[in-house]
Amino acid sequence: MSNYEVLDNVQHCDLQVAQDLRLNPQDGLGYVQVFPSELDAAHKEYPVFFRKNSDTGKFFLVALLADAFTSNVYLKDSKWSANYIPLMVRRGPFLMARVGDELSLCLNLADERVNKPGERLFDDSGTLTPYAESISKLFSAIHQGHEQTDLLVTALSEHGLIEALEINDKSPSSDGNLSGLYSVNPQKLRQLTGDALAHLNATGLLQLAYFIASSSANIRLLLAAE
Repeated sequence: MSNYEVLDNVQHCDLQVAQDLRLNPQDGLGYVQVFPSELDAAHKEYPVFFRKNSDTGKFFLVALLADAFTSNVYLKDSKWSANYIPLMVRRGPFLMARVGDELSLCLNLADERVNKPGERLFDDSGTLTPYAESISKLFSAIHQGHEQTDLLVTALSEHGLIEALEINDKSPSSDGNLSGLYSVNPQKLRQLTGDALAHLNATGLLQLAYFIASSSANIRLLLAAE
């Protein structure tokens, strides 16, 4: 069970965080959320798709990590085998939460990485260490990423470019299929003309759409890594 507390330079002055890479339980295992700013790097290594939030119905981007939603072929012995590590993996046992009128960095004290030999959060003067500062900057990128995702989804949906798909895998280790995934239709993408094409290109969203569509080719690499 999680136990998040707002970082405090008195209460948490001596805490250290081990630098193990893993996914938080609430993030799932077979996929991890990614953001538009990551697509240039992520689409070269992961199959990237859309999923829908079961509560809100809103689309969000994910990098697929296995051919089942219960495993992760990239994570072994706390080491990540891909060259690019998504922001949501690098965030570790931290969370940004609204406390009153401000967003505050919080730490999950129940996480196994907390209070283990690793990086300190505060120096002897009570100032955030470079490690803790880097986590704050990471969450700034995540916050912007949610807004960027909404813009991308809105634009692609307006032109009917997002479609449902299902990946069927008959390998013995697979659970048979991955449902609830959506991608960009490459044929419709190529058929864009006029104002639609000009707008997506001018805003940089066209390139992102191609990143998503082309990333499907990475499924074979993922299956080979099983």
